[in-house]
Amino acid sequence: MKQHPNAASWCEIDAAAIEANIATLRQSLSAGTRLGIVVKSNAYGHGLLTCARQFVAAGAEVYDPGTNEWSRTGPLLRRT
Repeated sequence: MKQHPNAASWCEIDAAAIEANIATLRQSLSAGTRLGIVVKSNAYGHGLLTCARQFVAAGAEVYDPGTNEWSRTGPLLRRT
């Protein structure tokens, strides 16, 4: 991840951690229960599609963009 030269801090998305968290959540669900995610706004600056795609790739089955403004992103996830 490229860090901005003037940044005092930054945050990275860890795909392996997302996969591990999804797997942990799945273990607590009853058989047949679908796992969904809500990605608010622009994922707090991390990029809505980047984050949502990571969750879907890790096994989340239901995606909720959180607001009508971002609702058109659903079809973009299906294209990947």
